[in-house]
Amino acid sequence: MLHKINELTLENFKIKLKLLFFYFILIIIWDCASVKLVDQPEFSENAYELYAQALNYYEARDYDKALKYVDSAIHNNANIAKFHQLKAWIHRDRVEYYDALDAYTAVLSLQSFNPDVLKEMAGIYSLQGKNLEAVQLLRKSYGQSPNRLDLLLDIAENYLVARKYELALNNVQLYSSLKKNNLDPRYDKILAVYHYHQFNYGQAVSYFNKCINRLSLNREEIILLLKSYNHLNDLDALYGLLIGPEQNKLTSGDLSMFRGIYYYKLNKYQDAEGQFNLAFKQDVPDPLIYYYYGKTLIELGENEKAIRMLKKFREEAEQPELEPRMKSDLILQDLK
Repeated sequence: MLHKINELTLENFKIKLKLLFFYFILIIIWDCASVKLVDQPEFSENAYELYAQALNYYEARDYDKALKYVDSAIHNNANIAKFHQLKAWIHRDRVEYYDALDAYTAVLSLQSFNPDVLKEMAGIYSLQGKNLEAVQLLRKSYGQSPNRLDLLLDIAENYLVARKYELALNNVQLYSSLKKNNLDPRYDKILAVYHYHQFNYGQAVSYFNKCINRLSLNREEIILLLKSYNHLNDLDALYGLLIGPEQNKLTSGDLSMFRGIYYYKLNKYQDAEGQFNLAFKQDVPDPLIYYYYGKTLIELGENEKAIRMLKKFREEAEQPELEPRMKSDLILQDLK
């Protein structure tokens, strides 16, 4: 009898233990469910509220949180174009261009008439060096907003980079014929680059100087201006640019190379050689240095080394950058 009582007591204890364990698990589950992680969006929130929070985080440049919230907004409602556009901006600013383009494509699938998005997509293609693809998008953008004449300048700039110089000229001329007054300073800059590549160095200088006080030139454009002064043998203007405020946009290698050219033109060949040697230590990528270093070495009587430099220039220089008189030098007859 006592044995049966003990068995029942043990069985009751096991049942109570199981119930206690079950209640303990329920309490843990309830506590976990009631916990809200900090800064984690809930899918049950209003999509526009999530978007507003995402936009705040984006403007604060907290891209990780911005992306979480905009993804939640899209999860709640994927049919709002501006949600996808914000996602594109986030990826663009994080230099995640393929993800940005995917998000922009989603915008256009919902809103095919959107010249701003087309222009923004073109900007990404330009950054990727896909300038002709950028032109196609800019043309679509201009087709949707023909009053935005600045798009014609965007098209021209992309054509310049793609070395489609006549197409660039066509678009900039169309811009000026429609705009007529208060032309954007980019108009002068585009024409300056165009004329440089047509070997019209005087015209290039004229247009560069028209825009230089209204629009800052970048390193590549300052180099084109320096090369134009060099081709025109305007040494005072070349030197003035080298010591002026624009020098801060040039690398030390750029400065050494153009100082070397300056000294070469003044027949100070030892000084020129010293500057070219400094430039070589700084790894100047411009093949023009081989031409003028070679010419300097000729004057110093180092013909064998000079031939190597001029041949190096002929191998590396791109044809549009060659001035006609340089081509004749490359025959190397003056070295015989």
